[in-house]
Amino acid sequence: MYGFIINERSGNGRGAKVWEKVESFLKDRNIPYCFRITEKAGHGTQLVHEMLGEKNLKAIVAVGGDGTVNEVINGLIGSDKPLGILPSGSGNDLCRALNIPLNWKGALQRVLECNIRTIDLGEVTCRNDKPRFFTTVTGIGFDGQVAQTTNESFYKGILNKFQMGKAVYILSVFKVLMNFKPSNIELSIDDNRKYVSNVWLVAVANSSFYGGGMKISPQAKIDDGWLDVCIVQNLSKWGLIKLFPYVYQGKHIHHPSVTTFRCKTIDIQSDVPFTFHTDGEIIGQTPLLIRTNPNCLHVV
Repeated sequence: MYGFIINERSGNGRGAKVWEKVESFLKDRNIPYCFRITEKAGHGTQLVHEMLGEKNLKAIVAVGGDGTVNEVINGLIGSDKPLGILPSGSGNDLCRALNIPLNWKGALQRVLECNIRTIDLGEVTCRNDKPRFFTTVTGIGFDGQVAQTTNESFYKGILNKFQMGKAVYILSVFKVLMNFKPSNIELSIDDNRKYVSNVWLVAVANSSFYGGGMKISPQAKIDDGWLDVCIVQNLSKWGLIKLFPYVYQGKHIHHPSVTTFRCKTIDIQSDVPFTFHTDGEIIGQTPLLIRTNPNCLHVV
């Protein structure tokens, strides 16, 4: 039996439409399944815990975007049940990293084939809060503020209706750019301390994609046991605007204001509090600690 966690609101209602088609497909072929529908933020994690008690459960499948997937993986921690994904959000960046089809039929076929692989997760801890696991990227500073602005914007639902998730992010970039001020940060990288000035953003990547297809860390691999870090500093606003288009091809890493490296753990503190997101969901503000958790999640 397959278990489905559905965010009907993902992609401005696309989640509900995808589930309607998937459920019809399962019924027509007499494929056993159970399902739960999320009702609020964080609900997906709770529903996974409940669903893990079902007998003969082959996999738990998230029907939604990267935020829904994030809630599901945080419920699967410590379980041997694999994750499946039927993408219906605006970004669907984990699907890109895993080469999962972005259409529901192809993604469902991938789930039903049940070829299991193991991937890494990142783990972020903010102050004394409970650790939060992520699959794609934790973004700090300008990046975190853009994610927050995107999630709170009125245009997200409008543009997602027309499957224009990339445009949502771009609009938020220019909106945040008007008032954002870079800051100095202090890093502890695998116990080696480093000070960086005039920082726009720090992206700590478990996989290469975020923001609806941007290759923020093009060399990141989801199963190599490393975190790939990208720091952007010492740029004017106009310089950041000129650099931005190159992120979609991953060519920004060759710019002199961009620093990249790999690590197992990284502690980040900033002169002023920096907002940060994990898989596109706002979690809190600096300081924070991030580390890699190799081979800890099964996916189909």
